[in-house]
Amino acid sequence: MPLEKSLKGVCKALREIKEEGLVKGFALIGGLSVSTWGYPRATNDVDLLVGLASIERLDAFSSALERRGFKTDIRSGGLADPVPYLIRTSRDDVPVDIIIATKNWEHEACEQAVTVSLDGADIPVAPVEYIIVMKLRAGSPRDLADVSELLKTSELRTGFLKGLAKRLRVDRKLEGMKKG
Repeated sequence: MPLEKSLKGVCKALREIKEEGLVKGFALIGGLSVSTWGYPRATNDVDLLVGLASIERLDAFSSALERRGFKTDIRSGGLADPVPYLIRTSRDDVPVDIIIATKNWEHEACEQAVTVSLDGADIPVAPVEYIIVMKLRAGSPRDLADVSELLKTSELRTGFLKGLAKRLRVDRKLEGMKKG
């Protein structure tokens, strides 16, 4: 499957770049992570959250990807933007979005990633609670549908989720989703 092959290839490159000291951690997010946490759903891209050793190393990180055969397009939206730094690339004709972690909680999601095995490759996946709050923050109909399903299907650390949602100011949205 091209999506899985692409994911494995990107994760291999990120592990190598991590060994070079440019990356502190990374985790699968987006539609594939939702599938990992028990709600299979279609997606046509790979979304990853990457914590750099330093945001000042963004260009070096992009160059490290390019040395491994990835053509990169850095998009900067500024720190007030929900996604201040995004690198768009592709692998095996599959779109890959690499969101650069800029907030403490995003770095936590990378550090606390749960490793799952995919055809013999270890893939770090953001904890389900972080996926839920990311999707609540994004707020699209697709994101909210994912949250609804994840709340039904995943084993959650309920207290942790409530605390994280409150910290990120999406606790009211979360409570509304639980009632609805």
